[in-house]
This record gives sequence, C-alpha cells and structure tokens, in this order.
Amino acid sequence: MLARFALPFEGELLASIREVAARSPFRHMVTPGGYTISVTMTNWGTAGWVTDHKGYRYDRVDPESGEPWPAMPPAFLALATGAATLAGYPSSRPDACLINRYEPGSRLSLHQDKDERDFGNPIVSVSLGLPAVFQFGGARPGDRRGNAPVAIVDTKWKRLSPVIEDAKHGVSQTDVYQMTAYGQLYDCPDLLLLYPHHRGLGSGPFATDYMIYGSTHRLRLRSIDVAQREVGIAADLATMFQRWPAEHPLVSG
Repeated sequence: MLARFALPFEGELLASIREVAARSPFRHMVTPGGYTISVTMTNWGTAGWVTDHKGYRYDRVDPESGEPWPAMPPAFLALATGAATLAGYPSSRPDACLINRYEPGSRLSLHQDKDERDFGNPIVSVSLGLPAVFQFGGARPGDRRGNAPVAIVDTKWKRLSPVIEDAKHGVSQTDVYQMTAYGQLYDCPDLLLLYPHHRGLGSGPFATDYMIYGSTHRLRLRSIDVAQREVGIAADLATMFQRWPAEHPLVSG
C-alpha cells in the first residue's frame, strides 16, 4: 500500500539479492505434500522460511548449504522498519526475510502465513521489478477473493459539509447514482467516496457510512489529508481499509 516507498532502496536491495543468491542460491522448495513450488526462493536474516517433507518452518540454517542464512542487509532493515513504523508498528524489527523470485509463468497461490508466533509484529511485503497483481483473500474460505473487486473507490475534489443538520454532508445525488451504477456494473457492494480533509471536519479523518435506499450497496464517506507527503497518504489509506468494517455502524440514507 506504500506506493514507490522502496524506490530509494532499490539499487542496494538488488545488489544484496545478487550477493545472497551467490551464497544461498534460489531454489524450488517442495511442500510437505510433495508439490514443487513454481516460485524460486531463498532467505536472509537470523532465520529463513523453508518447506520440505518435514513441514513448514523457520530454520537458522540453509538446508542446502548447511550454513547460516546470509545476514539481513542494512538497506532492507531500514526499508522494513520504515514501512512498519508508517503502518503503526514503530518498535518492529524484522529478523527473517523470505525472498521470492517470479519467473514468467510462475505464481504463488492464495495462502495464509501461519508459521509466525508473534502477532504483535507485522509482515512487511516488498515488491521489486515488473508490475504484478497482489490478491488479498478473506478471513474465511467463502469470502470474496481472486479478481472480484472488494471495493470501488472514487476521489472527489469537493468540500464535504461539516454541518450536522445535513445528513448527506453535501454529497450530490449525482455522485450517489454514479457510485451505485459502478457497484451494479462490477457486482461490488462496498462503495467509497474519498474527499480532501479540511479543518471544518474536525482534527481527525471524517468517516460515516450509509446504506443506499433500495439496494444492498454500502456507501462510505471518508476524508484524507492531501497536504501531507505521499508516503503519509499511502499509510493513511492502508489504515483506512484495515479499519473500516469495524468503524461506524451503517445508517439508512
């Protein structure tokens, strides 16, 4: 969610990846069930993630070389801690990093990371190279996933009304109709209108939700401070999408 956050570290990271590949080469790991993973993998850090007939686990030793995994380079440590801080984890310090290399045609299917014991620290994911599709699955097997849209977001360079008596907060009927049409076209019930934040809305981000009359669509109104740096905007957006299901109860509108 932190677009281009890794760019200042890219050159150092690529050089470090070439160094780790010379000591602990990329390899096709095999799952406990005997399936060969199409993505090639290696690690750096005090422990590395491995899989074989014994199961999924973290190990301090590279099973192919019998030596400890290469140390985590300073550039990645700075990148990971910086991203974690922006996401609300200022004390997080990574000790393991799995490196995946995607050749043309290779893929890593939708899965959950369940081998970590400390859920007080985040998993920081960094993507380098060509554009790719990163899919998020739901908490349960039946949740929406894959290529199905989970939300439709439209930004508005307009001023939200802070007047309490205005239940629609200045949102035009035209914008509501447009978002409803998008929801029907893409079969997506979650709709979000995003506005620039201003002092009249209060000190914190504005947030309220509605059910659109006569439909199953949920329209969410949010504000964001567009005067801050781009990385701050990206972090606020990430936090917004993590929290919105548990925020304000839906009201009819």
